[in-house]
Amino acid sequence: MDQYYVTLTVLFVIAVLSTVGLIAAVKLIRAVRRKQPLAGRIVLLSLDGVLLAGAVLFAMSHPTCWKYSDWAIVGSEISSVEEKYGPFDTGSVQEGRPGKAGYYICTDDGPVMPDHLEHYYMMHYDENGIITKVEESLPAGG
Repeated sequence: MDQYYVTLTVLFVIAVLSTVGLIAAVKLIRAVRRKQPLAGRIVLLSLDGVLLAGAVLFAMSHPTCWKYSDWAIVGSEISSVEEKYGPFDTGSVQEGRPGKAGYYICTDDGPVMPDHLEHYYMMHYDENGIITKVEESLPAGG
């Protein structure tokens, strides 16, 4: 799935959950003023809050690519990432030397100004093999 559509989907889900939460809060306030039963409204508001928090946390932990959690990858060893996700699509790991390696994300054929180039999830690691930075990258010469 193209990263563009994933970003739009996450933003749409956050907007819908925010709207539902706002409506539920207004209904809860009305029920308190009218001395109506609150249990169903509190459950709805709580469920909406949990779903909204989950969507926001997902968006914050996956800003580079929806497939990979930046929070989990930055600070971990490059060898453990390779064990978990398989061999790298670009770059290689050299013991004792800093470098970068990455996984293919997508070819940008999106509806807004596509570049038709392959995009990679690049991980920069230091001489100890610890990942220090992640970014979306294009191939050399792109």
